[in-house]
Amino acid sequence: MTGLEALSAMEYPGRFIILGKLETGQELVVYGVTGRSESSRARRFEQDKGIIRTAPTNPEVLKKGNPKLLIYNAIRKLDKNIVVSNGAQTDLIYDAIHSLDFDKSPAEIFASAFRNPCLVDGIDLTAFEPDEPNYTPRISGLLTPRGAGLAIAKHQNGRVLRTFFDFPLVPGRGKLIATYTGVNQNPLPSFAGEPLDIGIPFTGLQSLAQVFYDAIFPRAADKDFRVGVAVVSYDRTLDHISSSIVNRDGGSK
Repeated sequence: MTGLEALSAMEYPGRFIILGKLETGQELVVYGVTGRSESSRARRFEQDKGIIRTAPTNPEVLKKGNPKLLIYNAIRKLDKNIVVSNGAQTDLIYDAIHSLDFDKSPAEIFASAFRNPCLVDGIDLTAFEPDEPNYTPRISGLLTPRGAGLAIAKHQNGRVLRTFFDFPLVPGRGKLIATYTGVNQNPLPSFAGEPLDIGIPFTGLQSLAQVFYDAIFPRAADKDFRVGVAVVSYDRTLDHISSSIVNRDGGSK
C-alpha cells in the first residue's frame, strides 16, 4: 500500500514521521502524534525560537502518564540539518551533529548518536521506551546535505534492535515510519520493515498540515486518538524554514 492511504489505513499509528520533498523543491518534515491514553492526549505542539516541541494542555492529566516520555523537543534545526523524533533523542541527535567535524550521512549520524547508552532520568534515549508491554519504539528522522534518513530503535526478544535507513529525496514523494503498525490491539505491535512510500500532495503548508491531520481521522467517534501534526518545509538553497501546526485543541498556525 502506498500514498496517503497507507497512513489513513492505520487505526492507531502512535507517532509517525514523514520525510520528503515538495514538487516545488523544498524538503519536508511531517511529525504526527496520536495517543490512546488521556495523558498522552493532554498535549499539543508549540513553537519557540525555531524549535517545535510538545507541551501540556492539562498538566494534571499529563502527570497520570510519564511526562519524561511525553514532553520533548520534536523538531530542531542545526546549520543545514533538521532533526525530528518522538522523544528526547531529538536533542541527542542534535548534539551528535554538533560534535562531528564534517558532513556525514544520516546513517552515520544516527550511528554516532546511538553508539553508547545515554541515560536521562534513568531512561535510555538510545533504546525503546520503558512502557511495558508496548515498549514504544523510538523513531527519528534527519534531513542533511547528504540526504534523508529514518531510524527506529525497538524491542525484539528482550533486546534493542536499531535500524537506520538512508534514501534520496524525490519531488512529490516521501517516506513514512511510525511507532506501531497501525493495528489497535494490546500489546501494540511495533512498526516492521522498510519505511512506507507516500505521496506528498501539492498544496500550501497550512493545507498540507491539515491533509495529514485529516488522514488520521478516526473510524469511530470514540476513537479520535489525534493530538496534532507539525509540518516543516526547508528551502536548502535559501537556508530558510517554514512551519505549520494543527493541534487537537483547535490551535493551529
